[in-house]
Parts: sequence; structure tokens; C-alpha cells
Amino acid sequence: MLELIVWRELNQCKKERKSINNFRSRIRPIVSNCEYLEDQISYVEHAAFDMVWMNYFLNTPATIPLELEVLAVRNEEKLTPSIAFETKNRNEKNLPSIEECKIFMNKLDIFQKTMEQKNSMSIYGIYFSANGFSSETETWLHDHGILTVDWETWIE
Repeated sequence: MLELIVWRELNQCKKERKSINNFRSRIRPIVSNCEYLEDQISYVEHAAFDMVWMNYFLNTPATIPLELEVLAVRNEEKLTPSIAFETKNRNEKNLPSIEECKIFMNKLDIFQKTMEQKNSMSIYGIYFSANGFSSETETWLHDHGILTVDWETWIE
């Protein structure tokens, strides 16, 4: 239950009104030249979130309900920045595929479009795979602005 570990930590951060402890050192090394990732890292390492959900469901017309495993939102006057975690706890022979990552990317896009109707929203994605990633999948995630985390980097 990786999502429970993340959810509990984010709730503790919310309660204490602080950001994720040592966030920059807890993500996997960036294997892409995506400039967007540095902005995302800088934001997340300083953000304290106001709301945290586990198993947040998106219900939109013409789609089946989609689940964001962990969602944290910070309410600011003109902007609502958020982070969403996707988690996979599998062995090394069954690491996340690019197809699964595309599904996560689609969830992020749908969430952003849904929330933009209410206010200005930005959402950052973090993919947490307990046993890491294939190099092809991790490069794809970084190229698309999604940070990666594994068990060794996340647990301090």
C-alpha cells in the first residue's frame, strides 16, 4: 500500500503546515532534459498542502470514473497547485509500462481540465514504483513532465 504511505506523510505535512521533508533528495535522478521538471521540483519541495485525499475519483461525462491514488491540493488566491501520485508495488519483472504511464497522464489531463472550469489549476504528477522503472519508461515519464520515485529514494 504505497499510496497509504504517501497519504500518511502528506497528511502529517498538512497538519504541521510544512512541505515534504527532503523532497529533492527523495526523487530518482532526472534522465531527461525537460525544464519543466526543475520547476516542479522547486515548487513541491517548498509547498505545504491544504487538502490531501487517497483514492480521489474523477467523474466526468463520457468516461468511466478515474482514480488518482493520492492527491494533494494547495489553495492559493488565484491558483490551485496540486500534486498527484500514481503508485505501483510490483516485482522487478513487472515494472510499469509506458501504456500505464499514458493512462496516468490522461488522468492528470482530465483532472486539470475539470478543475480549470472552477479556477486556475496546475497539477504535477509523481509516479511511485516500489521497484523502479525500465529506462525507456522512466525516460518517457520525465519527457512528459512526471517525476519518478522508488522505495529506496522515498523512504528516508
